Amino acid sequence: WEILGEITGDAAPDELITQLFSQFCLGK
Repeated sequence: WEILGEITGDAAPDELITQLFSQFCLGK
């Protein structure tokens, strides 16, 4: 999950985070 760390560490917009969460929810 290095990508997540980089994204959250740099400064990802709420939209990007929301998309990731949505994908995880759908994936699971």
